[in-house]
Amino acid sequence: MSGHDIVSHIRQAVAHERAAAGHEDKYENQMKAAGASMYAAFVAAVRSSDEHKGRKIDDKAILRLYKSTAPRPWWDAALLAARVTTTAGKADREHSKRLIQWHVDLDGARQRRAQHALRVVSGRKSLSKQGTTATQGARVRPEPTTAEVRTLTATPDSAGEVRLEDLLGEVSRLQLAAKRVEPAHRAEALEVLKVSARQIERYVP
Repeated sequence: MSGHDIVSHIRQAVAHERAAAGHEDKYENQMKAAGASMYAAFVAAVRSSDEHKGRKIDDKAILRLYKSTAPRPWWDAALLAARVTTTAGKADREHSKRLIQWHVDLDGARQRRAQHALRVVSGRKSLSKQGTTATQGARVRPEPTTAEVRTLTATPDSAGEVRLEDLLGEVSRLQLAAKRVEPAHRAEALEVLKVSARQIERYVP
């Protein structure tokens, strides 16, 4: 496989990843496709590198290299060519490892995604308590609505007192907030909403 083909596989992996972000129902399939493409690129890069050329490289060896933190200039070069970079402009190996995990360790990838979503939710709750948001600069949080107060103070014993109107009111508030989310924060906001939706669906008969 040529260097051009390797870069094409990397770009295809990133394209699958972007597509996954907008389709919850197809997320896992898109991420598995992203992982397969990135894995194919990595295997080709390993086998065509001067360091490993002519050596027998089996699947176990590929996995060892995937997990290794040793310098890999041949892989960095491919990632840079495909513009998979960090904010500092360096090859983003961690990004490629996360995508490859969807191909070689599906359960681990699922668990990592769930943990990330929980961290996002926890972070948002902490910011809310501090009266700030994750947007530029601190902003004073408005006074809570009656529905918010009921939600925050509700206990399992009083859960039956919550009206349907209160739930729908929160849904409307989320819709309004979602429209105001800045483009740079939409991916994180989407993860928060996905987790919240799944949690609420647990109470649906």
